[in-house]
Amino acid sequence: MALGLEPNVRHRSPHPEMVRSLVANGFGYALYNARPLADQSLDGRQIVTVPLAGAHRPMRLGVATLSGSRPTRLVAEFRIHCAATITRDNIPGMRVR
Repeated sequence: MALGLEPNVRHRSPHPEMVRSLVANGFGYALYNARPLADQSLDGRQIVTVPLAGAHRPMRLGVATLSGSRPTRLVAEFRIHCAATITRDNIPGMRVR
């Protein structure tokens, strides 16, 4: 990593709500690249968020398409929607600091 630090990863899960519930119930901590709107786990326990100090790379999102293909109307409208909705100050379902 950029600062030469490596986290001691003991477990991984593809289920964010499970991780949030484990953290809220005192079973460790987690690192996420985005902050959810809710400060509670599904069982209602409080989750404390602590921003990492320093400058970090921003999260980048993209839309993958086939090279040389003409996007369908649905894909074109989805791109327009994403460009209008996902901004530096607004990521739907996430808190941006």
